[in-house]
Amino acid sequence: MTGFQKCSSTHVRIYDMKNDSVLISRNRYRFALIDDDFFYHAQMKEMLREFFPESEVDCFFSIDELMGSEEQYALLIVDVMLNDKNAIPLSRVLSEKAPFIMYYSAARENLRMAFGYNVIGFILKTDSQSEIRRQFVRIEKQYLEDKIMLRTMSGLTEMKLSRIVYIEKEGRKIFAYAPDQSRIQILDSLKEIQEKTKGKMIYANRSVLINTDHIRSIKDNYVFLANGKTVDISRRLKKAVEAAIVGRFQ
Repeated sequence: MTGFQKCSSTHVRIYDMKNDSVLISRNRYRFALIDDDFFYHAQMKEMLREFFPESEVDCFFSIDELMGSEEQYALLIVDVMLNDKNAIPLSRVLSEKAPFIMYYSAARENLRMAFGYNVIGFILKTDSQSEIRRQFVRIEKQYLEDKIMLRTMSGLTEMKLSRIVYIEKEGRKIFAYAPDQSRIQILDSLKEIQEKTKGKMIYANRSVLINTDHIRSIKDNYVFLANGKTVDISRRLKKAVEAAIVGRFQ
């Protein structure tokens, strides 16, 4: 058995939370799954691929194999008992590979001890798929979603990028707009904001930054966003917006 596998991504439908289910994540992350039991390894791998279809999952069968990888991860999902050794005391070492750790186990008593450095949750292997998905929802919303610090009228404010559809300069003021069209004034320049978002926000024209995750379509010289907003695209920036759309739906 090889110690390292890369799991392919699949696209699945979106679930409705109102119908006792959960939303499928549209964000991209890189996860590491560490488990020496192939059966549970495959089971958790499949659930990760279902809930995070845009992401990559690297699978390891020991902590040594994980530490030998050159990759860094958004989250580690670690079996509590690896080769009959307790992995919880190794949480500080594991944190070298990711800022967050989730432990899981087949034995409930193991999870009662699953507290350690940067541990943000735990799963019982016998939990229902819907319960495990709810844990994924909680962890993504609380820890994984991209966040940036922006200067506002109230001082430095941490914002989730998923809550910003577009940012527009209106006269001398700059406003960030949420999916419900509510807005907040930002004191950073558009250039500073774009640099902070590391490519997530791109220029549609000299006065508007748009969130690539909220682009829905493009027609002629207009881009249509998820909250219903239509933005003019400048001719010189049109190719960049088109490229963002291709990347968004691949």
